[in-house]
Amino acid sequence: MVSAELIRVSTIVALGLSVGLVEVLQVSSELLEDLASVAGSMNQSYSYAGLMTKKACFSGSRFSDNKDFCGSDFDIVEIPVTLEDE
Repeated sequence: MVSAELIRVSTIVALGLSVGLVEVLQVSSELLEDLASVAGSMNQSYSYAGLMTKKACFSGSRFSDNKDFCGSDFDIVEIPVTLEDE
């Protein structure tokens, strides 16, 4: 027979785990957003001049990196869940 104390303890543990998993999800989303923000904020532009010798000629190249569309911090917005949504 299951005692009331065992049910109470298991309920508290289940609620604690669900709250803890939600926090882990939010923290991991924030960390991934920070990582993406760092990668997007790096300027990846480059250019190099051409080279011309008596036997060969290499043309130069250039690339200009523009700001990304959603390249700012805080692009992930948390949407609160209400009881009406469920």
